[in-house]
Amino acid sequence: MLMVISSSIIIVIVFIVIRGALSVKINKRSAIVSIFSLATIYVFVSFILPEQISSVVMTSIIIIFASVAPLPVFQYKYKSQIFYLSMLALGVISTVAGTISWISELDLTDRINAQVIDLIANTILLLFCVILAKRKIIFLLYRSITILENHMKIMLLITIWLSAVSTMLFSFFLNLYADLPGFVFIGVTLATYIILVGVMCPLLILNTISKAHFKNLSDAMDRQIDAQVAHYEAMARMHEDIQQFQHDYRNLHIGLQSALMRNDIEGALSYLESDEMSLRKLSHTYETGNVVLDALLREKQSIASENNTTIVFDGEVPGNLLSAADICILFGNALDNAIEACAKLTDFEEKVISVISSLSRRFLFIEIKNPVKENVQINNNSINTTKADKNAHGIGLRSIQATAKKYSGTTRLSCDDNTFCIEIDLDFNLADIERQH
Repeated sequence: MLMVISSSIIIVIVFIVIRGALSVKINKRSAIVSIFSLATIYVFVSFILPEQISSVVMTSIIIIFASVAPLPVFQYKYKSQIFYLSMLALGVISTVAGTISWISELDLTDRINAQVIDLIANTILLLFCVILAKRKIIFLLYRSITILENHMKIMLLITIWLSAVSTMLFSFFLNLYADLPGFVFIGVTLATYIILVGVMCPLLILNTISKAHFKNLSDAMDRQIDAQVAHYEAMARMHEDIQQFQHDYRNLHIGLQSALMRNDIEGALSYLESDEMSLRKLSHTYETGNVVLDALLREKQSIASENNTTIVFDGEVPGNLLSAADICILFGNALDNAIEACAKLTDFEEKVISVISSLSRRFLFIEIKNPVKENVQINNNSINTTKADKNAHGIGLRSIQATAKKYSGTTRLSCDDNTFCIEIDLDFNLADIERQH
């Protein structure tokens, strides 16, 4: 009976972990049926098998049953996440509860039934999980897990289950060699080591990775805010330039009218030439075929002008192919890197950023070139940065590559003769087929 209750508590813990991590609805009827089914299986197994064999068999059944039982219980379409959480929870339960029982049994086997110890350990874990779920700690832990790459998730699961299996093996050897001198001390030491290495270390590593991830997100948001501030400052400067031009234009109008009334053609031309710089300052207009890209190029040109850099565009980018966000990612990040590279050059060097775009049979070819102070080292289509913050640098390039993949595209980097070039090829034929499916 105690084993039935203890096993049911394990199932409940798994349910609590999944609900706390995913915040999904639970089918209470299916949950009750699952617990009742497990109890029925246990009674059947204990009735037909000897006690020692039934204990081993029942442990295996609990692990299998608890890993698949949540699938019909939770109304969630991503069943793989439910299965992963089930296995993760079972691994932690097996390691912690098994180790607690093992330590207790080292000295108390003669006075306390092992099943009572298991029940107490599982009850403590149940209460602990309820507290973690109410405080949203389980949700935060799982959110940290979701940022990991798939191979890291698998390694985390394997590490915890290796600890669980080690606990089972040591518990088996405990029954064989419990009478050996010093075995109690060795057992306690190993049990503590298993908890620290198998459970606490992965959680600490996970916490460290999570903090680094969210710090990068925070830094990215800070850069986005800085970009917005720079945009509004550029708009303010443009507004001031327009006001200045309006003022100069009135004076120009008076001078031109006076010169023409005197039939002074040379004087009129002189007035026009003297105001050429004012006109040129406002003449950075682009006609790419995409209004979002036009605005982006004007803004980047406003920033580049501070370092005497010119952005030249040739070609077209139809407005119905790329979303506004993807245009900003592809062209914005590439131009930011190009402007930054040109800022390192002296004013005596030519600083022209060339943007070429061509469309052929729903293939869009983009080429962005800019001069660099010295040739950039490129390995495996990535830049060997000289910046101190290597994690932050390269985020823009990775964003470009990820966006290109959305359109079944590729990116290529090259740098020759102090000219850096990024080529982006997008295949809208394949992208259309993938969207249809």
